[in-house]
Amino acid sequence: MSKKSNATPSKITHSAANPISVEATQKVSSTAERAENKTQPKVSSIGGKLKKADIVNELARRLTKQGVPTSRVQVRGVIDGLSELIEQSLSKEGIGEFNIPGLIKIERYIRRPTNTRPGRNMQTQESMMIPAQPKRAAVRCKPLTKLKRMVEQ
Repeated sequence: MSKKSNATPSKITHSAANPISVEATQKVSSTAERAENKTQPKVSSIGGKLKKADIVNELARRLTKQGVPTSRVQVRGVIDGLSELIEQSLSKEGIGEFNIPGLIKIERYIRRPTNTRPGRNMQTQESMMIPAQPKRAAVRCKPLTKLKRMVEQ
């Protein structure tokens, strides 16, 4: 077993002859930068896929910037509330339609039943019968004018 030395570590000098000291200062500065970045919420780039947490953080940041101090918990509550409203509107008891003005119209519609029909297995090229399907509810999302204009630009 080795004994621990009680000697104090030597002072690191910054010189071209001592490359370790340059790396050590780079590590210290990058650690300080990471500590500064931890205080700011991370925002995913708009170019990538946004997760729910990214959307919540970005909305909270934008609302706070506009002078409406909003926490992430409040924004998450709004998104969950919107989800519940959509669910109620599209349920059997609801009206079957939900609009987010200018952006999207979400509709529930009934797909008609299908009959049994002949088909082909694409892997084996064997003929087979495709079973009938009963009528069922489905969802259709239609983009509205404002969303179409956003995509055109």
